[in-house]
Amino acid sequence: LERQYLELQQLLADQALLVNQSNQNIIKSGSGGVLKNEGKLREKIAKLQKDLNEKLRNEVKLAAEAAESSKEISQLNEEKSSHEATIATLNVEIHRCNEIITHLTNELEESKSRTRLAEAQFDGLKDAIRSLQEENEEKSKLNQRLLDETIAEKEKFAEQFNTMNDTIEKLQKENNMLRSLSKMEKSWFGLPKKGILAGAAGLVGGGD
Repeated sequence: LERQYLELQQLLADQALLVNQSNQNIIKSGSGGVLKNEGKLREKIAKLQKDLNEKLRNEVKLAAEAAESSKEISQLNEEKSSHEATIATLNVEIHRCNEIITHLTNELEESKSRTRLAEAQFDGLKDAIRSLQEENEEKSKLNQRLLDETIAEKEKFAEQFNTMNDTIEKLQKENNMLRSLSKMEKSWFGLPKKGILAGAAGLVGGGD
């Protein structure tokens, strides 16, 4: 921009020099033509100055816009760098999250495997419990049957025992009776044998 301004200033200086030279030539040739040519040159110089000013304003505006654009580009570059840093951080975080997800997925699969194993063991325990219950029911029935048989055997044995007691008691009575007869026989040693037998028969009949 500064270079262009200097070029325009040089162009104006050259034009002014040409005007002076023209004025001198006109003065030599006559005063009427001087005024006419001077007016044209002034108009030309004014137009050139106007164009220069307009061009300078445009150049300044473009420079300002370029500076603003450069500032915006710098801000955008900073934002880009910040976004790139954020993206890099997010990529690291995503990678870490993926690792956590992979770890949790593996743990979930292991947990499912343990759950399936526990369910299989639980089903096995249920089958074992059901088998034990059935076995206990069978044993309970067997125990009840054995208990009933034992009670029946005890009742039968008690009945036989009572019968034996009655028999023993009867035998003891008969034994005592025989002993009494034996004593009586000894005490009645001098009596006829027929009388002794008759007395014994009377004793036996009285004992019944």
